[in-house]
Amino acid sequence: MKKGFTLTELLLTLAIIGIIAAIIISNFLVTTDDKSAKVALKKTYSNLTRVTDLILLDNSRSFAGICSDAECFANLYSEKLKTLKNCDPGGVSGICWYAKLSNPWVAHAYWGGGKTTTDPAATPEAGFIMISGEYIGFIHSSADCTNTSNGIAECAIISLDTNGSKGPNKVGRDIFNFHLQLDGISPYGLKDGKDCSDSDYSGCTAVYLFGDGVDSSSSENKDKFWGGL
Repeated sequence: MKKGFTLTELLLTLAIIGIIAAIIISNFLVTTDDKSAKVALKKTYSNLTRVTDLILLDNSRSFAGICSDAECFANLYSEKLKTLKNCDPGGVSGICWYAKLSNPWVAHAYWGGGKTTTDPAATPEAGFIMISGEYIGFIHSSADCTNTSNGIAECAIISLDTNGSKGPNKVGRDIFNFHLQLDGISPYGLKDGKDCSDSDYSGCTAVYLFGDGVDSSSSENKDKFWGGL
């Protein structure tokens, strides 16, 4: 005569099924969020390159001498994009950028699961919220576009949070960065030798935009992908 399952066995089975279901749902949501972030990244990059070209056309194809602070760059871009709110210097954190994120490109590591060093001084100095919900922040580098970051001469750094105040607020997941250079914008990872395996994950920007096979030294890739050329 066959015996049925005991109550303990049934409860244990249900508990195991619940744990497995939770893992599957969690992984599905992460995958969905990652896909949405990549779509938003590509859309925003397209808009940024278009606006960059418009600004350059008005300024003899050069950013040199146009802006002496981040607010100026933020205003230049917001005037040509559909924005919901602009944030002046000192009013970015908690409004136009995630309040607890002290550094937009060196933050909580995703792929490695750990944390990297943060720099509170690197919070975006000015920025705005797109009408579609993305946060865009600016950090001024130099008026003559000669200061370097990761070996790249730049006028400013542009940081993008693809889903605004929503999580995870992590570099390589929903936060991506660009060098604003003398005559265009360059995604992190395209020309500075970084990729998604680096400790700060900033190179994921170029990888997500153009694929894993991006050659940062290739003049062909620079001509094809570097906004503003």
